[in-house]
Amino acid sequence: MKRECSIERAWRVFLGLMIFSAAAFAVLLIYSAFFAALTRQWQATSVYLIMASGLAAGTSWLCYHRTELVGLH
Repeated sequence: MKRECSIERAWRVFLGLMIFSAAAFAVLLIYSAFFAALTRQWQATSVYLIMASGLAAGTSWLCYHRTELVGLH
């Protein structure tokens, strides 16, 4: 019983860290896209925006389904 609780707690921490790191990296990509647009590097801007959009979609999916992913019962 105690082992299951520690595994569930570790899984919750891992999911939280994954959500936080994906969101932080998406923000970093948005900043990179902004600065690439300032220097008129349109190809890099579009790549950064596509990557940031994908990460934002994945992060929102993880946040929305977090309770389903955490439940190990």
